[in-house]
Amino acid sequence: MNYNKIMKRLTVLDIEDIVALREAHKNDHEFWMLCNNVIHDKNSIIREAQMEGYIDELLESKKNAPDGAATPSQGNETR
Repeated sequence: MNYNKIMKRLTVLDIEDIVALREAHKNDHEFWMLCNNVIHDKNSIIREAQMEGYIDELLESKKNAPDGAATPSQGNETR
């Protein structure tokens, strides 16, 4: 049996749909485990994207931050 093929087909579904499908076939232990693996993978991808977003936000805020008091502006100044 090719579990990878089944997991790929499950991957195109939303997590809620996978949960519903898993619950509808809860007596099939192998299918239950495949569903759990796909749900875990999808949640990991979502979580990783959230953490990447945290880093991107910080880098963006540093890029757009105004000059600090100790650092002179770079550009033409009028005196």
